[in-house]
Amino acid sequence: MPKWIIPVGAGGEHGVRSSFARPVSDYIDNLILNANLAVNHAVPIGYRVAIFSCTQDFWVRANGTAFIPVDDVSDGQGCEFNPVVYDLTDVASISLISAGDAVISLAFYR
Repeated sequence: MPKWIIPVGAGGEHGVRSSFARPVSDYIDNLILNANLAVNHAVPIGYRVAIFSCTQDFWVRANGTAFIPVDDVSDGQGCEFNPVVYDLTDVASISLISAGDAVISLAFYR
């Protein structure tokens, strides 16, 4: 289990199931996304995981420029819709785009 996920709870005592929590990130970026305008963001050095949270739907592309698809993308070069968490292995930058104005948080973990 990654060290950034911590088991918490009673471990099954009295019918209570264990759950998992993550520690507070020591590196969080907040970005303003203007409608239909991609923002490219460098991954901070030494961080291995990013957790996304956004006020609107958004699209992401690692190591490239995000776009909102308007036609089929069937060559493996599409963008991901509303990802929750990314493993940042071999990722130097993350590009984000939204159809409407939005605020996104990126919580990074080592």
